[in-house]
Amino acid sequence: MNIHGRDIVTDPAIGSIVTHTGWRQKSKKYPCDVYIVSGNYLVNNLLSNFWYWRPLLDNGKLGGVEKGYGSFVVSDKEYVIEIKYKYKVSVKK
Repeated sequence: MNIHGRDIVTDPAIGSIVTHTGWRQKSKKYPCDVYIVSGNYLVNNLLSNFWYWRPLLDNGKLGGVEKGYGSFVVSDKEYVIEIKYKYKVSVKK
């Protein structure tokens, strides 16, 4: 199955980038590409399809975490993901 020639993604992998076909609201821009943070398609063999994602902004950064029911298709763009993290090491004297 597909929407406008792009395959539907029913169970996106955590950390993947897909297009949320979504809805239009004044404060949100959909459809847009999103980075999947968390979520489930099935929970205890029951349909959940509830997801957490971060939209990819025009400046190349990730927006804040948003959540809702999934309606995803394969993105028509290619991305390179760079992960940076900070950690603190404590040393006992």
